[in-house]
Amino acid sequence: MKIKSVYIPDFLILKDFKIVFEHNKDLAVIIGDNGSGKSTLLEVIAYIFGHLHKYFVLDDKTAEFIDGYEIEFTSTYKSKVYEIYLKSIYISQKTNTFKPVIRINGNEMSISQIEKEFGGFSNFLPSRIGVYYAGEAKFLQALSEHFENKFIDDLIKKGNPYTLNPLNLPKERPFYYVKDIYLGLILLSLLVNAGKNNEIKKLLLKLLGEVDMGGIDTIITIKKPIWAKSDKDTLWGINSNFVEQFVHKLNATASKVDNEKKDTIFYTYYGILDLVNLFSDSEDSDYAFMVLDTLFYNGLLENISITLKKTDGTEIDSERLSEGQRQFIVTSGLSALWKDQENKLFLYDEPDVFLHPKWQREFIPFIKPYFQNSFAILTTHNPSFISSLDNSFGSLYHFAEGKLHQHKSKYYGRDVNDVIREIMGGEIRPEWAEKKINEVDGLLDVDYEKGLKNFNKLKELLSSDDSEIIRLQTKIDFLKDF
Repeated sequence: MKIKSVYIPDFLILKDFKIVFEHNKDLAVIIGDNGSGKSTLLEVIAYIFGHLHKYFVLDDKTAEFIDGYEIEFTSTYKSKVYEIYLKSIYISQKTNTFKPVIRINGNEMSISQIEKEFGGFSNFLPSRIGVYYAGEAKFLQALSEHFENKFIDDLIKKGNPYTLNPLNLPKERPFYYVKDIYLGLILLSLLVNAGKNNEIKKLLLKLLGEVDMGGIDTIITIKKPIWAKSDKDTLWGINSNFVEQFVHKLNATASKVDNEKKDTIFYTYYGILDLVNLFSDSEDSDYAFMVLDTLFYNGLLENISITLKKTDGTEIDSERLSEGQRQFIVTSGLSALWKDQENKLFLYDEPDVFLHPKWQREFIPFIKPYFQNSFAILTTHNPSFISSLDNSFGSLYHFAEGKLHQHKSKYYGRDVNDVIREIMGGEIRPEWAEKKINEVDGLLDVDYEKGLKNFNKLKELLSSDDSEIIRLQTKIDFLKDF
């Protein structure tokens, strides 16, 4: 999937707004001042696909939408790529308010024609949308929760058809909004895949160092769901093939089962082999994640705690990882686990905000392989992100005055100070420091002694290794010889 263009007549601060993405790029990086519209762009794209999912998958014919929006994207169906165009049109009917104009490969088609030829427009929609926000995003949370609640209702419905083997889950949910518990879900899923997926093995090596797979201690905690009414002897009255099958596997594979508490059961695993057996029903790299994610929304999964032992003897507690490590694991890990999924979309708002400067520089080159055959939109204020954006892989866009413009100037491999000044339009120093540097520079030309005195004071404030101090020192040495 690739989004080619979006037109929005009116949504929050976006008025008569259009963006055309480079169709052959997997990544779009968005920069701009706070409040310029970066996050709003992610929200409106999520809103569009959320509405289309409600209409074509959930059969909600009167769901709210933006009248007059237009979107163009490519989508893969049965190994063939199709060009999709859709324009929303509102009609005043009690049972159906949406009558879109749809073109597939340039040919206008009705919804019934699409149903007959392609099995429905839903086959062209994103299969999964990964959403990450460094801060709070109430609009996207609410949108995601709408689908999550329908997903939950289906999962806990008595006599539902959903199973672990074969994996059969509800179709209600396109959005995966990253939550705190996703750290444990994603990290455990990466660990059980490391033995059969070399790219995931490299990812873990990058994030955690050399890990002794035999020294992994994992505790999976399940609890009585808030909707359950019976006691633990009957698994709290849960009537679900999916849950029964997975709990049976937990009991069969865990090294230790602690069920002394009334409403909680702890399953402890020593090493990786039994964990691999727990998720052995499928070779798909996203299988463990999908199972654990479903267990979480079923209300059963309370926590996953992992203690890793590195080959040098150092222990890593997953619950004590830094915010930067957590951020890197969930954003890159989700992309890696979903790599084989078609028609996926990632909407990441400032995925770099907690990262160490070294990881900020390495994030885009590192995550690049996992964004192939998908489309990702990332927002950032980080010059290192921009400097590491390979033009052959992604494009840079700048929000200003409600408009989004593609940056044509060269930014790949540039010094971060140049990026701040020339691309982002910022200052690389505090105003007071810039002012003092300019004062000393000017004084040296007209009053060498006074300039030298002020220079020495400035050197005490800044570092002697500062590039401007070195430049001024070179100028002083030159003037001294005259």
